[in-house]
Order: sequence, then structure tokens, then C-alpha cells
Amino acid sequence: YSDSLNKYVDGAFSLVRRELDLLNSSLIDAIPCHTETSKTIVEYFFGAKGKRVRPALYFQSAMLCKFSSANNMKLAMASELIHAASLLHDDVIDDSPLRRNKPTAHSLWGQESAILVGDLIYSRASELVAESGNCKIVSAYASTIRKMSEGELLQLENIGNLKLSET
Repeated sequence: YSDSLNKYVDGAFSLVRRELDLLNSSLIDAIPCHTETSKTIVEYFFGAKGKRVRPALYFQSAMLCKFSSANNMKLAMASELIHAASLLHDDVIDDSPLRRNKPTAHSLWGQESAILVGDLIYSRASELVAESGNCKIVSAYASTIRKMSEGELLQLENIGNLKLSET
């Protein structure tokens, strides 16, 4: 199953393979790490090459809409960083021992370190989005992060609530 999925994803993202390769090669270096803990966790987390679905969709959407900007790489990178930070936080909240069949950051370095590195990654994503200079993009980014946080809180408040509706 995994091999067939990887072939499908590779085919679907073939038009943006060059951009994804560039993003992959610069992702770790895009996050300034001034402590050994942050450097170790960032290298561990991003060392596992993911499919990079979010940046791929960003690049493909930009191509489809003929949106060309000097900030495309930064914005695509920010989408991956937002995703990564949310996973670090989710693993702590859910007390998940594994992610992609590897021990989670919090299980190796502790909850505090995993949360703080997640915050570091969110902060770097915020900087990248702000560097675009586009207030609408910055506002959409901030709104997305707020809604993600609200959603996580709602999920916590409704554990076991069988009467919860979809709205």
C-alpha cells in the first residue's frame, strides 16, 4: 500500500518536483536553532522525509493560478512548518509514543522541549509569512493558527461527548 501511495504522490507532484527538492534541502536550515536541544529535535523531526503535501499543493495552486512571487518558496515552507509545529504539539496533547513508526520528540526529549520547539517552528513560520509583506496572507495565517488552537481546545472539552454535532 505504501509503495503504491508513494508512486501516486510522486506522479501527482511531478510538476513541482524541483521546488519540493529545493524546499527539502533548505527546510532544516530555515529554522534558526541556538540550542542543542532545538537543533537535535529539528534535525530529528525533519530528517524523516515526508511527502510535503502542503508545500506541493501550494506550488501547484500557484502554478494553476499563474501566481508568481519571490515569496513562493517562503510561503510554501511556512505551510510545512505550520504542519510540523502542529504535529509536535498534537503528539504531546495525545501522548503519542510514535509518529511514522519512530519515537515522538516528546517521548525522547520531554514534553517541555517538544512544545517549545513547536513554538520555535511556529514563530519561524510566522516570520516567513510576514516577510511576504502581504497583510492579507499574514491575516489568513494568523486566523488559521487561531482556529487550529480553538479546534484543539474544543476537542479537549468534548472528549466523550457523544451528542456533539458536526457544526
